[in-house]
Amino acid sequence: MLGLRESKMRAMALVAVFLSSFFPAVLGLRVASGSPCASRCNKWGSSDNTTSSEISCVDGAFNTTSKGKDFQDCITCGLKSTYEDETSGATDVNWALFNLRYALSSCIFEYPDHVSNVSTPCPVACGTVQPAIQLDIEDPTVDNIGTWCDSSSFADNVINTCEFCYNLTSNQIYLANFMESIRYNCHFPTVTGDEFAVSPSRIFTESLLPSSMSLSTPSSGGSHVNLGLVIAVPVLAFIIICLGIGTCCFFYIRYRRRKSRQNRFQNHAAYPNVPPEGFADQTMYSDYQAFAQSHAAGYGQQAFNEQYGQAHEMYGINTGKQGFQAHTSEMTVPAPHAGADQHGIYAIGDQKHPM
Repeated sequence: MLGLRESKMRAMALVAVFLSSFFPAVLGLRVASGSPCASRCNKWGSSDNTTSSEISCVDGAFNTTSKGKDFQDCITCGLKSTYEDETSGATDVNWALFNLRYALSSCIFEYPDHVSNVSTPCPVACGTVQPAIQLDIEDPTVDNIGTWCDSSSFADNVINTCEFCYNLTSNQIYLANFMESIRYNCHFPTVTGDEFAVSPSRIFTESLLPSSMSLSTPSSGGSHVNLGLVIAVPVLAFIIICLGIGTCCFFYIRYRRRKSRQNRFQNHAAYPNVPPEGFADQTMYSDYQAFAQSHAAGYGQQAFNEQYGQAHEMYGINTGKQGFQAHTSEMTVPAPHAGADQHGIYAIGDQKHPM
């Protein structure tokens, strides 16, 4: 009788081991207790924690395999749910985001289990943030589910690099959006009773989500990309740079011109006896100065421009260099004293000034 009982116990143990090899004790994705998403996330009954057997790592699997479709369906339900377990304070949104973090830990860092054979250099690019992603991944609670955001290894620049790397892959772009989604909730925590601000359809797509650094702070109704600010800031910066360059060029040219004029005045002051261009010699230039100054004195202002030799019409009289030359060319001068022809200025007799 005793032997029969022992044989039955051995048979039951063997059956239990056989069944457990095909049906693990816990299969599913974690949700809040009493959640309306429980039936979509736990195909084999209630699950105390997320298991690696329910994780997919390749983009195509989320649309072609039952495991990938179930994962996407569960996450979509959780992120759109407003349910909160009043006893524990857990929400479906927080557990859905935890399931995304669990998928990242499994697919990128092969922890707690190896679930993918895809080989990429991206785990190296994401390596610095690994401690934060894996924090409390095997023992999550309502109290520690979001503490990974405060980890010293959580760095936006590393997450940007990690996302960029996976966005360049051909079959794991979804992982970049998983990373951005959990990063977003760290910067803008979802208010209890609200849906997650980022639509699940934006997460499960091969179009990379915008960085949460470029998003405006969400209101109770959700968050939207501040496209006006994103577009206006670089345009405004470009306009300011152009205005700055134009202003600098204007003042630089103005400075050069002023410096050039000062140099001309200084050279003329340093060599007062050197006649400007257009005068045969110093004597003719001295006569021109005396003539022009006599007219200027009569009108109370400088009526000529010595430096440039330009003519100025004032009261019908041309007091410029050309006017002086025309005036002197029509003058009849008396015969000079003996030896005056040696100066080469006036001719002998009542002849006009040679010009």
